[in-house]
Amino acid sequence: MGKLIEINLSAVSKDFGTIESYNTLRTNLLYTEDLKVITITSTLPDEGKTVSAFNLAKSFTEIGKKVLLIDGDLRKSSLKKYLEVKGTVSGLSEILTKQVDDVVNSTNIKNLDVIFSGKTPLYRPPSPSFRFPGRSPARHTSQNPFPCHRYTKSSPPEASSEAGFDF
Repeated sequence: MGKLIEINLSAVSKDFGTIESYNTLRTNLLYTEDLKVITITSTLPDEGKTVSAFNLAKSFTEIGKKVLLIDGDLRKSSLKKYLEVKGTVSGLSEILTKQVDDVVNSTNIKNLDVIFSGKTPLYRPPSPSFRFPGRSPARHTSQNPFPCHRYTKSSPPEASSEAGFDF
């Protein structure tokens, strides 16, 4: 297990209506059989994928479910900034390129672990699939399952053409 990440909860919405909306979504998802991976996506950047992924993950932890929150946007990551995490943390890009063995970070929120997107190179290729030819994050996750009830993933906008890079 990676290091303990302190999440600044003051940055997270405390609006009752917002929290209740995520709790309702969580409850509806609980009726889905064998649901293990939830991917939050949209067609354009800045539509709230990271905020939604975090709030939904937090909602599951509040009923005792262990959740692994994965920031899968390798080009424009925002989870680390949203959670106000300081310092350098390894992430998805490092594990996919086999630079490190463990990128799962525990948090100060009970039952919530996080994998950040990792380092972004100075040159940003048009698609993350160019960085990881022949490697699929889905294959990686299925070969090395993390002990969680749910995986919640914030992904890049679908309009950015991430063909072949779905969890």
